[in-house]
Parts: sequence; structure tokens; C-alpha cells
Amino acid sequence: MKIMKTRSFSFLSLTLIGGIVAVIHFLANEHFLYWEWWWLDVVMHFLGGNFIASLFAWFYISLRETIPSRAAILYAVFLVAVLWELFEFMTGMMDTTIPGYVFDTVSDTILGILGAYIFSILLFRNEEKTKTP
Repeated sequence: MKIMKTRSFSFLSLTLIGGIVAVIHFLANEHFLYWEWWWLDVVMHFLGGNFIASLFAWFYISLRETIPSRAAILYAVFLVAVLWELFEFMTGMMDTTIPGYVFDTVSDTILGILGAYIFSILLFRNEEKTKTP
């Protein structure tokens, strides 16, 4: 029963955060909001880390019937963040000649991990609440 509630929590988080990220990203691209509001990129990387953490947790719980460790969640998000930054670099989405490129890349990765860490706190709190006495 505990695993079912925790899986439901991670699926609800996955769906809610994924929907929010999709809508904001669509609107931001459509209306050039990433260029209007510099802080939107910060919010999106944080939410992206949260989304990837919830996706990883949901798959992990579904396949193994156990809750992943906080370290496993953070590692999975770190791996995805690094792969995303490599993808941006290789496809030319990010101009590496602009000042602050390295800072932007590092801060994007840290924000993703921070989002994952917050999700993991909520996941483990939810698990503690569902434990039967």
C-alpha cells in the first residue's frame, strides 16, 4: 500500500510539473519570454530538474517496487542535465562565444539538481506519512 501511494505521488508530481513546464515553455517560445524575462530560464531549469526527478522516481518505483535513494535521484538528474547541456552545445543551441557561457551551463545544472533535491524531500516526506504504525 505504501509503495502504491508513493508511486501515485510521483505520478501526480510528474503529470502536474510536466504540464506546467510544457505550457510555460510553449508560451515562452511563442512570445519570446526567455529573452524578455531573464529569470524564466532559472525557473524552467529548476522545474525541469523536478520533472526529471519525478519521472525517474515513478519509473524506479514502478519497476522495482521500492523507493529510490536520494543519491540515485540526484545522480539521474545530474546525468540528464549534463546530457542536455551537451545536446545544446552539439546542436548549436547555445552560443559558446558569449561571456558567461560556462557560468550559465554550471548554473543550469545546479538548478536542475536543486529541483531534484526539493522533489526528493517531498517524496521522502510523503513516504514517511504513508508508513503504517
